[in-house]
Amino acid sequence: MIDTAWTVAEAKAKFSEVLDRAQQTGPQPITRNGKLAAVVVSAEEWARKTQRVGNLAEFFAASPGVVRFLAEADEDRAAVADACGVLLGRGRRIGRPAATADALIGATGVIHELTVVTRNVDHFKPLGVATHNPWRSKI
Repeated sequence: MIDTAWTVAEAKAKFSEVLDRAQQTGPQPITRNGKLAAVVVSAEEWARKTQRVGNLAEFFAASPGVVRFLAEADEDRAAVADACGVLLGRGRRIGRPAATADALIGATGVIHELTVVTRNVDHFKPLGVATHNPWRSKI
């Protein structure tokens, strides 16, 4: 991104120039009351940054953590069960009881040092489970 930013008033008055610069030199930040409010990018850059590469199954298949998890799954059942009990207890203590399925998923992530990829981050965050919501990721 460039060092200078457009104010909303400048961007509105010179919108054509903002678009030209976005296409020629890159993203154009726009501020409102001194704070970054938006960024104008070229259609080409937008398409490049928002294009999906593969699907979720391919993403998981290519993740080293998944391969490690599958290789160690049989050895770690007891550890996952113990961690599940800890998460269930933690959820009850903080007044956010977890569903058993969520606790098992979270425990598996904790034991294998993986991040749980889900839209339901609110089910896991209070339990201290690392989560990622790819549907809310910033571009």
